[in-house]
Amino acid sequence: MSRTQWDDGLHVVNGTDAPEAVLPGQKVPKEPDSTRATSAYPQYSPLVRPNSPGKLDQEERGHFLPQFGASSPGLERRICGLRRTTFFLTVALLAVIVMAAVGGGVGGSIAVKNAKSAAPSSTTTAPSTTTASNITVPTEGVLAFDCAAVASSGSIITLGSKVWKFGVDCNMTFEGNLNLAASIAYSFEDCLHSCAQTNWLTKNETCVGISFSGDLSWSMKYYYGNCFLKKSLGKLMTDTRPRFAIASVIP
Repeated sequence: MSRTQWDDGLHVVNGTDAPEAVLPGQKVPKEPDSTRATSAYPQYSPLVRPNSPGKLDQEERGHFLPQFGASSPGLERRICGLRRTTFFLTVALLAVIVMAAVGGGVGGSIAVKNAKSAAPSSTTTAPSTTTASNITVPTEGVLAFDCAAVASSGSIITLGSKVWKFGVDCNMTFEGNLNLAASIAYSFEDCLHSCAQTNWLTKNETCVGISFSGDLSWSMKYYYGNCFLKKSLGKLMTDTRPRFAIASVIP
């Protein structure tokens, strides 16, 4: 019991192994230190009864209250239910784990980025394709034709192993209707090519010459062509039409 009952007779003092009868005003005998029971509980200080006459000595009364300011060897301050040392070690360990995870993530991201930049590109460039645009064939106008330059050098057309040489005369024509066929040619050389190709297809010398007009508008208006293949050669006559020439196959 932590409380002593007061009366005018004998009273019992706690703290000993057996109750001892003590007369009023008699001092309680002190126990030797070797016989006192030790306890891990907090120490207590004597309590003075406020209204007791003469304010008897605290030890005589034997009343005790705990000393809240005294140190308690059996108690230790804790944080979140853990000993302070354990708590701080746990916090430090968690901090190390978090920093290691963050550092690993950043390092991994940098490594992946460097690997991607170092890897050769597997993208293949598709070959560019050029779409041929349609052309409009002219049916009028004046063609560029330097008859003097062509006449001075002569003209040769080669088809396979066959070769045709042509003699050229400017501003001349053949007398008579000696035409084998008529076509549209956009150059003097194209007209010569038509004559040689006819011979290559027929495997004989069907075409023996040509007459050509560089004035496409005039020739298309009157003859529906400007390149005329000749099946025979007539008498040569002067022709004053501009850009007009004839050629004959040289045997």
